[in-house]
Amino acid sequence: MAETLIRDGSADMVAFGRQSIADLHFVNKVLSRRQEDIIPCIGCGQGCIMHLFSDDPISCVVNPNNGTEEEYISNQTESPKHVIIAGGGPGGLQAVWIMAARGHKVDLVEKENYLGGAFLPASYPPAKSSITKMIGYYIRQCEKYGVNITLNTQLTGEKVKEMNPDALIIATGSKNLLPKIKGINHPDFMNPCDGLLGKVITGHKVLVAGGGLIGAETVDFLAEQGREVTIVEMKQEIGADMDPYAKPMLLQELKNHEVTMLKNAVIQEFLSDGVTYKYANPDNTGVNILGGFDSVVLAMGTTAYNPFGDSLKDVVKEVYVIGDAQKSGKVYAATHEAADVAMHV
Repeated sequence: MAETLIRDGSADMVAFGRQSIADLHFVNKVLSRRQEDIIPCIGCGQGCIMHLFSDDPISCVVNPNNGTEEEYISNQTESPKHVIIAGGGPGGLQAVWIMAARGHKVDLVEKENYLGGAFLPASYPPAKSSITKMIGYYIRQCEKYGVNITLNTQLTGEKVKEMNPDALIIATGSKNLLPKIKGINHPDFMNPCDGLLGKVITGHKVLVAGGGLIGAETVDFLAEQGREVTIVEMKQEIGADMDPYAKPMLLQELKNHEVTMLKNAVIQEFLSDGVTYKYANPDNTGVNILGGFDSVVLAMGTTAYNPFGDSLKDVVKEVYVIGDAQKSGKVYAATHEAADVAMHV
């Protein structure tokens, strides 16, 4: 588009903002027709826009080392090691290609039949498709530097012992949080990722329990498909954990779709077709019933998932736990931790 604007005289110059933060060599890579090596901006704003509101230096989710690319890519190891990475989400993918580029022999093992981890379903809600550009970039770099990728395989402690690596990076991500609320383990309830990926199809009338980022974006996804959606959140606002620049746009979308939003509503019990709840107000102690739903989606948060624990610390010389496997959080932390570990293995 930029080339066309200049070619037809519509502009004398085109400047790139966030894309230049993601990849300061963007223009030269286009000029040399190296599009596959372009580090893409995915529009998340976590390392650039959000850092304008803090004392942190401007950075990037996709490219944690922006400004020092030559240092971390050309920093070849003098002692090549065999490294296994458990998990092919953003953190795992970031770590493996950098280590492979530095000269290590790298094996990535992923239990699902796709790469990207939770970031893949996160790309399904409206206006989130650019996330896939990051996954694609990491996969291309893995192919370029010879990472051995195994899908549909659950890495076990026995398998790790058999492969006998010099280092193990645990990047197994997070799992759906299930608070101790009566009735929450109903077999027909679904988690957001399964719904976004189409593994489970909801009915027309849907209740989403939890109004954080994941719950709110799942609601937007379902409402755009014509579902009649109600969201129940215990906090005073929907999307309390969202970035402030993106939150107003999402909330407006929910209003446009006529989503029913219950705030300050603390769920007391899950029913087969809904919930009972109390308002988080000491003056309002009554229990309310919300029922008649075809499907219930549990989006009440995530928690770190590390199936190995400390069981391999005496088996492998170097063991690192990164991203959501260490502490459930945002992707910024996962990719930055991954890059740091990859540079020090």
